[in-house]
Amino acid sequence: MWYGYLFAAEIHYQNAFIDMANGKDVSYETTIRYFTLADEYATLFRKSEFQLRWAKILKLTYSLTFTSGHKEEIEKEVFERLDTVGDMFKIISLMRLSGYYGAVSDYANAAKCAAMVIDVGEKTDMYLYVTLAYGILARIALAGGNFESANLYTKRLLELCHENGIYEYFEARKDYDPILKFAYRSGIDPEITGEIMRFAGYKVKKAYIKTFGGFAVFPYADRKSPLKIQRKKERELLAFLLDAGEAGVTKEQICDAVWPESESDDVKRMARVYLSQIRKDLSVLGISDSIVCHEKMYSLCRDEIECDFEPFERAQKEKSPLNADTDALLLSLYSGEYLADFEAFWATAKRIAYRKLYEEAVRLSKMEA
Repeated sequence: MWYGYLFAAEIHYQNAFIDMANGKDVSYETTIRYFTLADEYATLFRKSEFQLRWAKILKLTYSLTFTSGHKEEIEKEVFERLDTVGDMFKIISLMRLSGYYGAVSDYANAAKCAAMVIDVGEKTDMYLYVTLAYGILARIALAGGNFESANLYTKRLLELCHENGIYEYFEARKDYDPILKFAYRSGIDPEITGEIMRFAGYKVKKAYIKTFGGFAVFPYADRKSPLKIQRKKERELLAFLLDAGEAGVTKEQICDAVWPESESDDVKRMARVYLSQIRKDLSVLGISDSIVCHEKMYSLCRDEIECDFEPFERAQKEKSPLNADTDALLLSLYSGEYLADFEAFWATAKRIAYRKLYEEAVRLSKMEA
């Protein structure tokens, strides 16, 4: 029963943690309930002090994620108790500590705990958490621009995943997509990388769209040779769909935005023709399902498309303060007004917002210089 309660807590914790990593609202209420049951059972029916010690350290470790306020004493107590449990339980605690530190952006301690997991786990052939630890080190190395280390960690991660069938963690797309993207670009174990990509639903980018200082569509791997889109209205319609985002637009909104001067009944027919032409043009780059129509709302599927405004989009949505890395990225991408090719009122809001972000990045970069 005691093990059952702990495993139940672990399962519910892990599911909630993955959902949280994917940006969902989560509750750890069920996890806490099973930890409480395990704690009570260990107290009432223990055969040794081991059950009490492990129930205590596991509950402390996980509580770092769902406890508010100062946590230094909890961290200190966890580390002090690590040597009171066996290697398997030590690895689990260190893995959870690494996950917690990563969640609060303490990457130095996250890497330290992950390295400790690898040290213990590879000596004892416990590769489940060792695999996760390599994933953490790969993400930290990539974020820090240490691509040599990222290559080594990613290669080892993919090898262990393939050997042991550990793929489910790649469903945490926000955390693991950058690793798959790096592995794909770097040519690391292409067969294994492709297999995991298919499992995780990751789609390789096939097009890059430039919206600052001039609108253009490029093959993802060749940003010097733009895709030929002959008609200006087709280019504007594609830009309008991009600007609308996932919410999409109706055919009436398309007509009002792209053909505002026309009241002809032929406009809807033209919209249909141009939507079909966009699909055809993007199919040249290998994108088969570029335009989605759901409940009469049209939107551009960006799974295989990367856009230069995405860092601006993220900065605006997250409303987080800019930092040195963000500054450099925004400055490098902003080569002129957003969708400056088109005199379109529908682009005004983002044009102003992205301009403000750029100006803030310029201001901060001058302060740092």
